[in-house]
Amino acid sequence: MKKLFLSTILIPFLLQSSSIMSLKDVKPGMVGKGKTVFEGRKIETFDVEIVGILKNVFPNQSLIIANLKGDMAQKAGVVSGMSGSPVYIEDKLIGSISYSFPWAKDSIAGITPIEEMIEVSKEPEIKKSFSALNIPLKKYLNFEDFKSMFNILNPEISFNYKGNVFYSLPVPLSISNASNRLMEKLNEFSSSLRFIPVNAGISANAVDFGNLSSLEEGQAIAVQIVKGDLDISAVGTVTHVDGEKVYAFGHPLFNLGGVEFPMAEGEILAVVPKLDTSFKLSTSGKTIGVFNQDRFNGVFGIIGKVPSLIPLKIELVKENGKEKSYNFEIVNNKLLAPFFTFVTILNTVEIVSKSLGDISYSLRGEVFLEEGKSVKIEDYFSGEGKESIENISILPAAVLYYLMNNEFKDVKISKVNLKIGVEESIEIAKLERIWVEENEVKPNQRLKIRVFFRTWRGDIKEEEAQISIPNFEPDTPFEIIVGDAETLTQYEIKEYRGGEMPRSLELLIRALNNIRKNNRIYFKLRTKKHSLFFRGEEFSNVPSLINEVISSTRLSISPVDLNFSTVREYQLPIDFVFKGFAKIPLRVKK
Repeated sequence: MKKLFLSTILIPFLLQSSSIMSLKDVKPGMVGKGKTVFEGRKIETFDVEIVGILKNVFPNQSLIIANLKGDMAQKAGVVSGMSGSPVYIEDKLIGSISYSFPWAKDSIAGITPIEEMIEVSKEPEIKKSFSALNIPLKKYLNFEDFKSMFNILNPEISFNYKGNVFYSLPVPLSISNASNRLMEKLNEFSSSLRFIPVNAGISANAVDFGNLSSLEEGQAIAVQIVKGDLDISAVGTVTHVDGEKVYAFGHPLFNLGGVEFPMAEGEILAVVPKLDTSFKLSTSGKTIGVFNQDRFNGVFGIIGKVPSLIPLKIELVKENGKEKSYNFEIVNNKLLAPFFTFVTILNTVEIVSKSLGDISYSLRGEVFLEEGKSVKIEDYFSGEGKESIENISILPAAVLYYLMNNEFKDVKISKVNLKIGVEESIEIAKLERIWVEENEVKPNQRLKIRVFFRTWRGDIKEEEAQISIPNFEPDTPFEIIVGDAETLTQYEIKEYRGGEMPRSLELLIRALNNIRKNNRIYFKLRTKKHSLFFRGEEFSNVPSLINEVISSTRLSISPVDLNFSTVREYQLPIDFVFKGFAKIPLRVKK
């Protein structure tokens, strides 16, 4: 990993570190000081009185209970954003404020011992940071799929203390340039992850690298999840600085283990007092390093390292021809990258187009892999604004998810480029009827099929397709299924008894490149013939011996027996989102 250049003038400063007090020396009744930022970048102190020690509140882990005192403690209690705020007794660091009681009258806080936080730095840097749910290949992941993934993480930590529940402090999720829809989505997802989404409304990247020397214990620190024309950052406090090493938060963010999160200095705009949990309103600055551990007892990182992020470029083209480009960098994580790509696209599209009424979007793009391969994304969406915006946003996110969470090989996403066209009209067409020139055909004949469909405005239009008939035996019955992308896919999932993942990375990339598109009429020709569906593919003319082997119950995934065999599939592009489904029974002449 590359390193940022650190001036030799800064090295002596960075090597300074506070002395540490062992947990065994912390006693009830001791009085100390805490450090945090309540406004700007000025570090303020507040009084702390030790109430007691909860030993083994977690397996082989203890927690210090303390009462916070001072004007801000009386006004706002234990504030979200104070996670990581260092506490000292006799100028010795004992740990970080990390837990609180919601709705409490007194400012009672839980302190993670610094010794346990330091252990986080000794954990291995795991390359595979997360293995997400095995979701069968489908065009759209939905928001419930993402929520299911995050529910697995469950980084919220709680325990009972004197009949009340102590929780890890929620973390402010500071967002700049956010739409209402983005805030709505983040509120839905963050409820299970102990985040408080806050619209900062301020341009990001306000802090310069020249302020690197000011990084010290008690300063606001940010974990940047999205940066660029949208900034989404989790904000906490620096607990301990030891040379280039930085310890913060005192509890997990996502509990993902080995990670690669951008580290940035933070600035606090204000503290917003609330009855349940007050929070810091903040913004993040430029990247100064990398957090490479997200563990139970805190977040650990290195100043000066450069994180590997996923560049995302979105070009928006309006109906009048005006173009505007937006550039982002997304955290490189198997779970977080797809979800935050989704919300980034959603936010970008919504702020330049209307959310309600007639709207159509064209999408062209490409996901580039470092191995030189890529997945091309192309589709068309039309209808009510809210649904169309979500669909156009989640398609690239689904492609990222399947690539980054494939079971075959680690892939590195080098960049994502998208071009989105916006029109304020509805371009939807529904199937009216189908005409074929004859129901009995000859082998190798080109059969004309005319498809009539009605547009949203009531106009009847037609398209003609020519289907090549295979060299079937005389009197062979077969059928042509005509349908739209979504209906045809759902029909197949029902027949195949669910979806399956392709059986190699190459086949997965091919499947993603061939995702059906909304502005196509699909023609699927199939005959009554035994075949097998296995690992995302249909197999015809399988020899009996091989059939017995792959049908063996010893396999973890059993094939599905089918009484038909797909011979060919055609697609006909049109200028509308096509809706409809029909079957045409045919027979080869005797």
